[in-house]
Amino acid sequence: MLTKKASLAEKESPIVEPAKASVFEYNVYSKPELSKDVSSQLIGSHFLGDDIAKKMYLLDKTYTYETKIAPGNPAVTTSIRKPAIYNSVIKIESYLKKSIRKKEITEALAAEQFNKVVDVALNVFFQDTEALENQLKSTDKASDLLELYNHRIHIHYKQ
Repeated sequence: MLTKKASLAEKESPIVEPAKASVFEYNVYSKPELSKDVSSQLIGSHFLGDDIAKKMYLLDKTYTYETKIAPGNPAVTTSIRKPAIYNSVIKIESYLKKSIRKKEITEALAAEQFNKVVDVALNVFFQDTEALENQLKSTDKASDLLELYNHRIHIHYKQ
């Protein structure tokens, strides 16, 4: 007995719902403090201004640490805590720098957006961020990362 092969139109196509964008909510108890006693020579400069330079210095101090390669060897290696978050911030910084250079975005808008990105990164360091890190790992484009930090991560400050 021969059977007729179902054509594409006759086959049931699965109903695919659009993926809902995840929103990440974090409750934090204080804003990170910018050290006033840190030398500006240690901080250096940043293309988006002194406040961003201070926050990037704080981000580096929070997310990176150095370990000795071997006892007696003066060489050290730099390790990153929560690399998905740290690397996404660096990727966004590079993206904004290129966007300013190409005149796709103003410096003021870039500074405002990047300020929020760094604030989020500093505030979520001590939080459970496994779901956020998985989302960051699966997001390739820097513009999508920027959108994620600015619109889908909400920080609630508690007293």
